[in-house]
Formats: sequence, structure tokens, C-alpha cells
Amino acid sequence: MKFSKGAGAEHSAEAYPTSMRGTAHGLIAALGKCGGVAGTFAFTHASDTLGVKYTFIVGGCLASLGILCAAFLTPNTRVLTLAEIDEDWKAYLEQQGWTGVIGDQ
Repeated sequence: MKFSKGAGAEHSAEAYPTSMRGTAHGLIAALGKCGGVAGTFAFTHASDTLGVKYTFIVGGCLASLGILCAAFLTPNTRVLTLAEIDEDWKAYLEQQGWTGVIGDQ
């Protein structure tokens, strides 16, 4: 997923440290599929209740809310390299008492 903000682009992959990136993307993909199933049922119910016109208005408002959440709640990682994000994550884990190994070390 790419979300363009100004002249640069933010990638959701850069919001997670390397050690948890695959798991986070898998979870997001699964939640997206669940949302697709729920949306199918919700659209049918909403169009029967509200009518198609207002169903699309509500859907557009929810999509706009999602864009705002993505724009303002996703951390800005453009100023950090992936290595710096990984180091910040490792420092956080060590502060919490974690003593394991990340990667092939």
C-alpha cells in the first residue's frame, strides 16, 4: 500500500521493524480479507435499509475517515533508514528486558 503525502511517499512496510514486518503484513492482510467479507454483508444490509445513494455516501465518509487515520496515525519513517528503525526496535526490546537475538547473528 502506498499513500502519497506531499512530494514523498510512505510505505506501510517501513512502519514496522524488519523482525516483525512479515507478521504485521500477514495480520493486516488477514484483517483486510475479513473487512471485505464484512463489507459485503454490511453493503447489502445498508442498501436495503438506507438505499444505494446513502449507502455510498456513508461508504465515502468511512473511506475518508480511513485516509485521515492513515495520514495522521501512521508514523513518519521517511526521516529514518530501515536500519535505524531496526536499531530503535532493538533498543526498545532491550529496555523491556528482552535478551534474544534478532536475525542471523
